[in-house]
Amino acid sequence: MRELDDHQAQIVASLMRNSPASAVVQTLAGQGASIVEAEHAALEAARSPNLSREDIQTMGQSRDPFVRAVIASRADCPLGLLVALADDHSLDVRLAVAGNVHAIPSILEVLAQDKHVAVVRQLATNPALPHPALVNLAAHKDRKVRKTAGAALIARANGAPTSPDHATPELRDRVFEDARTAREQAAGPSVAAPPQY
Repeated sequence: MRELDDHQAQIVASLMRNSPASAVVQTLAGQGASIVEAEHAALEAARSPNLSREDIQTMGQSRDPFVRAVIASRADCPLGLLVALADDHSLDVRLAVAGNVHAIPSILEVLAQDKHVAVVRQLATNPALPHPALVNLAAHKDRKVRKTAGAALIARANGAPTSPDHATPELRDRVFEDARTAREQAAGPSVAAPPQY
């Protein structure tokens, strides 16, 4: 299979923006590409470094869990989309979020409660996971999670790099403030002004 150039990736992303992933695959297959090549093209488009924020958002809502997983692993995945993908029904998508070193700590802490042990094990290897959450994973009920978290704690103690704090309090405050402002503007004034005589 051949790699997509940036122009081809943008075309596939444009198709995906306007159609479900299955329709894109069928369209590409109808143009002489095999189903495997068409699915490969969709994955390559999701990996393209030149995707717009809108394309990332659209591809993050794809019906194809592998496309969503690629989007979930991107450093430039929008915060709101990453939150949604952390709760995705697909194990592959949640694994990708758990391994994303650019995910904010609060998302990773939520994934520490995931029902699937593979997600929690993946999370234990993520240098962005806050130290207290990693310590909690070292006491997890699953032996493999405990072993992985213990190894990560030892590596951190020996100087393994950790991801920098993403200034999450400021970002979280700004996101919540923007949402509250938008709700207030949509609702209009909450108290009617007294009549002027």
